[in-house]
Amino acid sequence: MFSHRPCGGIPILAFLLLFTSLLGGKEEP
Repeated sequence: MFSHRPCGGIPILAFLLLFTSLLGGKEEP
């Protein structure tokens, strides 16, 4: 049932994107 609702995947993707953004921003001031 959870497969039909990507409710748990959205926050994970957002967190990953934010984390990658922070890492990339640190490399480029």
